[in-house]
Amino acid sequence: MQCSLKWLNRYLEPGNVGPDEAEAVLMGLGFPIESRTEQGGDWLLDVEVTSNRGDCLSHLGLAREVAAKTGRKLRSPLLGLNEPAARPPAGFTLENKAPDACPRFTARVIRGVKVGPSPAWLREALEATGQRSISNVVDVTNFLCHETGNPCHVFDLAKLGGASLVVRVAHKGETLTTLDGKARTLAGDEIVVADATRAQSLAGVIGGADSEVGPGTTDIVLEVATWDPVAVRRASRRHQVRTDASHRFERLVDAGTLATASARAAAMIVEVAGG
Repeated sequence: MQCSLKWLNRYLEPGNVGPDEAEAVLMGLGFPIESRTEQGGDWLLDVEVTSNRGDCLSHLGLAREVAAKTGRKLRSPLLGLNEPAARPPAGFTLENKAPDACPRFTARVIRGVKVGPSPAWLREALEATGQRSISNVVDVTNFLCHETGNPCHVFDLAKLGGASLVVRVAHKGETLTTLDGKARTLAGDEIVVADATRAQSLAGVIGGADSEVGPGTTDIVLEVATWDPVAVRRASRRHQVRTDASHRFERLVDAGTLATASARAAAMIVEVAGG
């Protein structure tokens, strides 16, 4: 995992961990540093996170470890955030037909967003982890993945048939064009997030192009979920696509973290895109 020291220090008080201390502390905790690079007033650490420590595949997760080891205070951005409503809002439906593969799925509808460029601080944070800026709304989802370790996804509500999301097993031979532009034929054992008529994303791996958020999007559905690691690994290998999301879901994302992660992402989207 590529960790920005500037980003890490946001969650520590005092936030004054230098590269030497960070390397010594993390290595002492069992997180080897493969390399470290100075870039634009920041230090980027390539941290090796073992497969049994998926809870540390994020800046907040690593900050928690550093705080515990050094006696610093952890400044979590998740404190005081509210859980999503128990029922979907009017005009949108959600159904989970694969609860074994999807223990928990949360969705929030945010209306009236204005998709556009991200503010400088958001672009810079993503660039520090090797990500390119796409748009304010999409960038928030990538930020959350690297901040809390919760991959999430946004759908354009107007592009969802029946204004609904259905978590289900794929139909054999069903096709899905993913965000990388590739048309994929599904084997019939993958888990997908679909609308009323067709698959819209390969669950835990990659989103679909048909419901992609773009400049004309005004209403979105924010997904924050957790998936069975075996199902994600199988789909990722079969379709030969590895993503930051699949890397984390294969190591298990705790269902107990979803509510606050969803609230954090929603608040950030409203901050940078309105709604």
